[in-house]
Amino acid sequence: MNKVYIYIKGDEEIGEIIEKLRSTKEKEIILIVPENCHALLHPVNFELLKNEIDRLRKEVYIDSEDKRIINLARDFNINLFLSEIEPQPIVDIRPPKTISHPKTSTTVTTGAKEIKESITYKKPSKRLNLSFSLKKIFLYALGIGSVGFIVYFFIFILQTKAEISIFTKKTTLESINPNLKNLLISVKDGLLVPDYKNRVIGGRYIKEELNHTISVTTTGITLNEVSKPLVNVTFFSTYAYDIPLKEGTRLSFGDNIFRTLEAVVIPSGSNDNPGVKTATAFLDKAADQNLELATDTELKVMTWEENKTRAADGRLFSDIVKVRTASYFKLGGTFSQEQINIVTENDISNAKQVLQKSLEDLLESQLKIKYNDYIYFIDKKLLKPIDIISISHSPGAKSNTVSVTGKISFETLMISKKDFENFLRTLINEDVLKTNKNLAIKNLNYSVNLILPFNNKDKTMSLIANVSGELASNVNTDLLKKRLVGLPIEKVEELFSEFQKEYALDLANIEIKLTPSWRKTLPLDPQRIIIKVY
Repeated sequence: MNKVYIYIKGDEEIGEIIEKLRSTKEKEIILIVPENCHALLHPVNFELLKNEIDRLRKEVYIDSEDKRIINLARDFNINLFLSEIEPQPIVDIRPPKTISHPKTSTTVTTGAKEIKESITYKKPSKRLNLSFSLKKIFLYALGIGSVGFIVYFFIFILQTKAEISIFTKKTTLESINPNLKNLLISVKDGLLVPDYKNRVIGGRYIKEELNHTISVTTTGITLNEVSKPLVNVTFFSTYAYDIPLKEGTRLSFGDNIFRTLEAVVIPSGSNDNPGVKTATAFLDKAADQNLELATDTELKVMTWEENKTRAADGRLFSDIVKVRTASYFKLGGTFSQEQINIVTENDISNAKQVLQKSLEDLLESQLKIKYNDYIYFIDKKLLKPIDIISISHSPGAKSNTVSVTGKISFETLMISKKDFENFLRTLINEDVLKTNKNLAIKNLNYSVNLILPFNNKDKTMSLIANVSGELASNVNTDLLKKRLVGLPIEKVEELFSEFQKEYALDLANIEIKLTPSWRKTLPLDPQRIIIKVY
């Protein structure tokens, strides 16, 4: 991969440096930064530079002779061009020399001869004496425990620990930009890089469709049927086949007319074993106001009587099928009634309204689950009317309920909550840069309202954001720890004064607590220096 070197001038602004990164096609860039480069001596500028490097996904290295710039680059995890760590040389390991024991000579006299013998003495081997008494074991354990306690005491208790609390002066976001209370922001589909100057952020286009079915209870009543007295009737058939009768078949007793409430199928039968079917009929026309029928009173099927209807074998149906009352009937006395609901136009209209509300609520719940990390708006006033897919019954149909199935469609632009917050932080940091103060966002709050809904043609929408929060001095605790290591306590205040001036900090108060309290210098280990910024 080709490297490109970009030479930075000492008076260039951070915006110019970032623009050079954007306009460079190569992915691996070395920034040559001179000493005292104004733009890169500010931590806020380094934060902007780091965010842009991450967004561009480029490998950027810093090369500078200015230690302050090098330290800031390390603090923000930006690569340095030359490594400062040299590999350690490997030292050869020499085996230890063997130790030889001296040989001694003895002279033995035998007669006339002297015999000189060399005797080699071996070093006696040591054997471990395992004959310990309980008292010795106790003393050994006590000694080891005492040594361990002393080591622990000196290492962990007497070792200095420092706790430093830094209280910064706070300033509101409104103090650097009053317009944050009513910030006009545009959202555009497909915009990859935010336009901070015109306050335009990219959005994600979505289109959701949802089907649902609801049922409501019908309110219509068939008054002509509900108000009529009812009687149970029994059909007796000697015909070899089933005989169907439609709903509303007329049955007569003289000039009094009854009608069946439902369709009836009379089962087949024979003279010895007739088919039997019981049904319910209501009084449709009362010629006799004092009509009274005993059980087993014979009725006539009027259609068969009037048309002299015959079966396939030539016999009259009036002779084949007999109809008799199965219960006592008296007009004006006590009789049972059955309420039969029917579907009305109002029922269907009400079902559509209930379905619309139900679909809107389901849509809102579905979006909340699927897009919990996004900012989106559902303007119910602008939602399209639901599309009716099917209705279970027509007006006038007999049913206790009516069901309606429909579909709702919704399209909008959404904004990632993380991207939106980064967008706001960048706008605020740009305002911070104008103040020449080393400030960082302490906390950030915002609320968003829709002012111009989603425009399908342009794929845009407009928002108003109300932003609030606080700014505080941006204290680099890692760098501060390095300067505090081993520092006498009386020099700490002087160091903080220099640190404030060097990094343009505005601190209210500093509290230092050393453990143990009689120690007069800060720890040599940076890990034992704890800094909390408030």
